[in-house]
Amino acid sequence: MDNHRAALWCWFQHLKKSEKVNLFHLDRHTDTLYRDIEIQKPLIPDMWSVTLNDYLTKSYNDKHGKLLLISWVNYLSLFLECYPQLIETAWFATHELKDEPRFHKIIKPEYDTILAVLENCLSNDRLPCIVNIDIDYFFFKPNDSYDILMSNEYLDGISGILRKHLASGKILVLTIALSPDFCGGWQNAVTLCVKFCHNMGIDFALPNS
Repeated sequence: MDNHRAALWCWFQHLKKSEKVNLFHLDRHTDTLYRDIEIQKPLIPDMWSVTLNDYLTKSYNDKHGKLLLISWVNYLSLFLECYPQLIETAWFATHELKDEPRFHKIIKPEYDTILAVLENCLSNDRLPCIVNIDIDYFFFKPNDSYDILMSNEYLDGISGILRKHLASGKILVLTIALSPDFCGGWQNAVTLCVKFCHNMGIDFALPNS
């Protein structure tokens, strides 16, 4: 998807009320804005039954006017606040913390440990895992243009781990955001996403329109 606004709805197509999961969030940003959280929480629809259209269009009013209730900056804070009983451990591998995620068990792995931490999370933990990736994690902007931050070996390592655990069923659901504004445009985001998905055995292409 273009940014992660629909990710939460996607997860609830796979979650069960009686079972916990782990969450692995690999993203430039934390996506946990808490500015209006106390206003937003009572307005969250029943995630087990809400339609995608209602989820995407639900809004609220604050001092700035009418805003979308669920956006790419707060879908994760709303998940952690409104459905904490579903999550055992949340891993946040990010570059820009912004608002710190609030949860009783947050693990923030360092860049050079992520391959080992991801493998350990998916191999050794008994619980299934939501894996939430934003392609912008792999980009940086040293000057006027964006470059890929990681080596091919690093990218292949992550995609190889994910491919293995998608096949085993340990990954309950995988969501990927393109976020072209933080990748230097659509071409950069799509090209890397196609390569990343190909390495996982996923045939990915954007629709023509």
